[in-house]
Amino acid sequence: MWGVLEQGMFVDGLTYASISRNLSIGLGSFWHPYYWNDSFYGHPPLFFGLESMAFRVFGDSIWVEKLVSLFLNAGIFISFFPILKWVNPRLDRWLIATLWAILPLVCWSAGAHILDTPLTLSTLWAVGLAYHPDRKEKPWLGIASGFLIGISVGIKGPVGLFPFLFFLLNAGDVREKITFFIQQLLGFLLLAIPVFAMEDARVFFSNYFTIQVWGSMEESHRVLFFQHGLQCFVPFLVVRMLVSRSFRIPPTIWKGWSKVFLMLLPLLLSGKQHDYYWLPFMPWMALATFSDEKSVLLPKHFQQITWVLFLIMAIEIGWHKGEKERDREQILAMEKFSKILADGTLVGHQPPLDQDWVWIAYGIRYHRWWNRGMSDVGFYFSNDSTNALASSGKYHLKKVPLKHE
Repeated sequence: MWGVLEQGMFVDGLTYASISRNLSIGLGSFWHPYYWNDSFYGHPPLFFGLESMAFRVFGDSIWVEKLVSLFLNAGIFISFFPILKWVNPRLDRWLIATLWAILPLVCWSAGAHILDTPLTLSTLWAVGLAYHPDRKEKPWLGIASGFLIGISVGIKGPVGLFPFLFFLLNAGDVREKITFFIQQLLGFLLLAIPVFAMEDARVFFSNYFTIQVWGSMEESHRVLFFQHGLQCFVPFLVVRMLVSRSFRIPPTIWKGWSKVFLMLLPLLLSGKQHDYYWLPFMPWMALATFSDEKSVLLPKHFQQITWVLFLIMAIEIGWHKGEKERDREQILAMEKFSKILADGTLVGHQPPLDQDWVWIAYGIRYHRWWNRGMSDVGFYFSNDSTNALASSGKYHLKKVPLKHE
């Protein structure tokens, strides 16, 4: 979580911030988001469009995306309280919300500026509305839930569809579940139909599915799904045993965890796997961990000790995740080269630096140094220090010689 207070960021977060910033200054458009050399089809554009408004208000500051991430996480934390009250008024809402907030993965994500954070907020409410006590008398709640599912898809694609499954997996009246599902579907279509009526939207999603969705299915890292699953599940298991003073986990808890895991199985369709893909499911894992009403059995003072120890562990892991040393090296290099290169300069990259996506992402986000290969540029970066204008680590800035030189 301390990542919010320091420079440097996960490379994906830098990329998304650059796209949002570019939109705010007129580079690209909503359905043609621009990164550095062409339209970006890696993710749907809704979050970029929304975040671009923050850049218009606050300007091109590296702290804008940090604040956006912080406010989104704060929004998730606050959302626990009304939603958990709908699920079961007797649940310890502070306990569940705090458990979620101090998870190592959540602490890291607060400063990483990844799309899974706004996705967590939208899907949390999409599922939460399914537990509203007035859902039978107020059909608009189901419609609103479906609309939020559409918002979720607009943030990160098909993974945002999982709230359709959540309520159906609950025990209860089948007719009620089918009715709510139909309401959700109506809300989803109320958003999807106008969107796909636009030609630009159809073109975008055609490219998105070809490049990102089908492309990711061809990758072969699915075994990481189970490794990440274990990594994300262990903290819940450990905390549950600590607060219960028992290695025996009640069947109701296992049932809750299993339901969340069933919703995660569609992620196996993608060969691309990362631990932060599990973030939208973490609130429901935390809920399942304390879903029984007698979950807190330790003396109060010992509970406090347990939480302090777990908080220290979470902060420690969150602090080191994301290769902070690499971030510092990149920032120092940026500061050094910026004395020579003006913001917005077209800069070339000699191989193999033309494949150094982290370095390129930092240059685009911090100084708008657009990468143009080696053509039509006055300066370029090389890993060879000969005749360099300036050097920092493995990066060396050189001037392209004139033809008569």
